[in-house]
Amino acid sequence: MFKPVGAVACAILLTTACAPARDDRVQARSALPPAAAARGVVESGAGLIKVSAAREGLIAQVEVEEGDPVAAGQVLAILDDRPSQLRFAIDQAELAEQKARGVTADAKLSGARRDLERVRRLVGLEAATTQEFDQAITAEHVAAGEAEEAAQASRVAMARAQLSRSEVALQTIRAPVAGLVLRRMAVAGGSAAAASTLFVIAPEGGRVVRAELDESVSDRVQPGMAAMVSREFDEGAPQRAHVLRVAESFSGALLNDDPAARADSRVLNVILALDGHPAFKLGQRVLVRFAK
Repeated sequence: MFKPVGAVACAILLTTACAPARDDRVQARSALPPAAAARGVVESGAGLIKVSAAREGLIAQVEVEEGDPVAAGQVLAILDDRPSQLRFAIDQAELAEQKARGVTADAKLSGARRDLERVRRLVGLEAATTQEFDQAITAEHVAAGEAEEAAQASRVAMARAQLSRSEVALQTIRAPVAGLVLRRMAVAGGSAAAASTLFVIAPEGGRVVRAELDESVSDRVQPGMAAMVSREFDEGAPQRAHVLRVAESFSGALLNDDPAARADSRVLNVILALDGHPAFKLGQRVLVRFAK
């Protein structure tokens, strides 16, 4: 009667004694120090694009705000285009005038050629003199020259009109790629200098972490290595990541807040891809722990 109870009790005691040992081993493995740790910052995998005005001018309208998603070619801002529109209208009128002159010159050339053929037949019939034939030839040559001059003037006027049209188009600032507006420096009513940055756009695509690995542990990290990324402050739940590439040369640290330490330290830039949907915002400071 007591043997089965003793066997069950022994099994229970054995299980109870073994379970903490297994839990301790799991906790010990999870508490192992990382191969290396580094400060990092979340960046766009495709980099940031600075959008500037091709021409200086007064900003008439701003169509987007920070945080807005934009499509490629979407209007971001419009400069005051009244002067360029006026130049375009003038060039269009000049083009129309030159085309009209070309039509007149072509008509004169056609008439001169008909007169030349008529005089040529009359000379064959001895009904016109050689002098009249020479005059008809000269008139045809003059008309041909005027027609070519008018055609050339029309081509020049057309080029000017196209240039004016492109100047009008440059007054509209568009997004070069699809992405997210991170910064908006453009203000309606303000001025835009040529090549001055008006918007900063993060292109569509994955986000990466650029970590600064200290020189003392630089040999511990290799491409493909797993890592855990967490916020630098109020860490919260970490996110998995993996190393994409490790820089081939050392550089100065940019993420160290201590100026003295920043001046003395040398780091390798390590680029990591975040696994899954990124839980961090662009520009956010993070801590990276590289797994052994």
